[in-house]
Amino acid sequence: MLLWCIWRCMKDKIWNNIDLQHHVSISLMMQSYVEWCHARIGNRDHNRNHHQPASLTWHKPNEGYIKCNIDATLFKENNTFGVGICLRGHQGDYICPRTFHSKGVPNPRTAEAWGLLQAMKWISDLQLWKVIFEVDCKVVIDGISQGCRGLLYFRYIISKYKAYLSQFPNTLVSFAKRQAKHVAHSFARSSQFYASCHNVPSCISCIILNEMS
Repeated sequence: MLLWCIWRCMKDKIWNNIDLQHHVSISLMMQSYVEWCHARIGNRDHNRNHHQPASLTWHKPNEGYIKCNIDATLFKENNTFGVGICLRGHQGDYICPRTFHSKGVPNPRTAEAWGLLQAMKWISDLQLWKVIFEVDCKVVIDGISQGCRGLLYFRYIISKYKAYLSQFPNTLVSFAKRQAKHVAHSFARSSQFYASCHNVPSCISCIILNEMS
């Protein structure tokens, strides 16, 4: 895993002119290792149950639509949190990412809702009209469709998102498990190293290519 990470960093430097700092490379390597371990556990479960839920894989949107995957990650050791956003087309092709990194450690549902709101603002600025947003927090989905209770700030974020949503009738938000948003999760994990990510490291582009095949 370490040799693979070194090779990827060299490839990024030579071919893409992306110079990752050492601590960034190590963090991405550790993330890849943890996800590889989870994948092995998942494969054992697959062999035992003879099936794998379709909801654990990323699915392409219908032609004419763009899928916007959002994921939030808490960095409690640094008292910060990050959000990763990735736009992809109907062929699974990568369009562009964006990351946010902010101070404070909100509860997970508030972080996810905040990330969704930032994604909606970004989509509005890009003037994209047919977008499917995917988040992995069921409480956020229920708050949008059924109304929400709880923290005032969480309710405020949901109300702001619904105000944006009313301006885009062909846009919707749906639930997707984190395993189906691998790319957005990787960007969220990288957000503490990049203020706003516009280039895709090779370790993430490999995930995109695998999902396109």
